Amino acid sequence: MIRRLSYIITMALALSCLSVGVSHAEPDNDTALSLYIGQYYPSGQAYLVPLTNEEDGSEEASAQTKTAPKTIQLASFPNQAETPPSGSNSQSAKRTGYQGDVYPPYLEHMPADDMCGSNHRVDPQNQYLDITQYPPNMPFTDFFNRGMPDNCEPEQMVAQYMVPNWGRKSIPVIAVADIANFTVDQSNAGKPRPLTATEREQVAAYKADYIKSYEAAYDENYDIGDILSLADAHILFELKLSDDRRSVRVSHWQSVSIADHLYLVIVVDELVDGIVINTSEYRRAQGVL
Repeated sequence: MIRRLSYIITMALALSCLSVGVSHAEPDNDTALSLYIGQYYPSGQAYLVPLTNEEDGSEEASAQTKTAPKTIQLASFPNQAETPPSGSNSQSAKRTGYQGDVYPPYLEHMPADDMCGSNHRVDPQNQYLDITQYPPNMPFTDFFNRGMPDNCEPEQMVAQYMVPNWGRKSIPVIAVADIANFTVDQSNAGKPRPLTATEREQVAAYKADYIKSYEAAYDENYDIGDILSLADAHILFELKLSDDRRSVRVSHWQSVSIADHLYLVIVVDELVDGIVINTSEYRRAQGVL
């Protein structure tokens, strides 16, 4: 049977298989954090989107982007470059506006392919920090990278911030609202994200449901190989917050739907005294394999 024989059926089933099925605790209003992720560019501008359970590009995610604070504490992903230093404390950045229906690498004149029909101007001085300067499991040099070459959807809404004195290298960034200061820790970068007993059960159920959905869609046995899941998540870094009790663990894994849609999944665990109090997953579409 030809793969993707029925776009409507496979898309409906794909959406049902996007989440690993892990149930996440409802955050306490007194402890829940507002986190943002994005990219700093050599112009001094950083573009951010909220790290929420909403898929990127959704109306809900765009609405949350529009409520981004006027000032935010922002830091680069852990790296070995001198500017900004790896493991440095965060610094305050001021919001300068919003951008809708844009692709930030083009907007910022970064080196990028033109497979999506854009004749953007490239500034040869604008460069990305080399991937070898990040921890070994770093999945991107630009958070807004489209993934597959034919994935041409623009960002529906991004918040724009001014970050002074960070030089000519573009780097991914993480930001936290309403926190005085935080430090980025890469000591556990690359290690598997620990699973709880409940999550192990839910991963097993997710894989069983994935196989069942695949076989219903294509009328054939599933024999493609192991199914990627939350069990494949690896730690990117941890944020040590200023009150010493709270921390945030950021991990990632890749999800492939039964319709061959690729997603980057970022898992955010909020911890108090080392105990996870809330987990959320942010899914970023990367196109079709």
